[in-house]
Amino acid sequence: MTVIRVPLVQEHRPVESAAEERLWDALYLARAGKTGASTADLEDSVFRMYLPMARSLAHATIAESSADRPRAEEQAELGLAHAVLGWRQRTGGGFRHYARTAILRRLAGHTEDRSPAAPDSR
Repeated sequence: MTVIRVPLVQEHRPVESAAEERLWDALYLARAGKTGASTADLEDSVFRMYLPMARSLAHATIAESSADRPRAEEQAELGLAHAVLGWRQRTGGGFRHYARTAILRRLAGHTEDRSPAAPDSR
């Protein structure tokens, strides 16, 4: 089993919480079909708002000079996209934890895929 140690890093606070909540509210209403706003555009805005957090987590899980850095960033972004698309609540309260879990799960799967196979124990 691969264990990923993630140092405590300062989580990025990309916007003021009031602006963040307005964005989450707009996304919720767009998904419900109650506005003419594009759901995809709003999801993209939320994704971009949390992208620095995802990249920080990716960088924290790999060696500084690692050639796997682009792949780790890609996996972190996929985890974040999964979190954004899966979050159905009207507010963002709790989203950082939800997204962090999704990102770390994706990164853990990436490091397990890259680790050498265990020798046969026959």
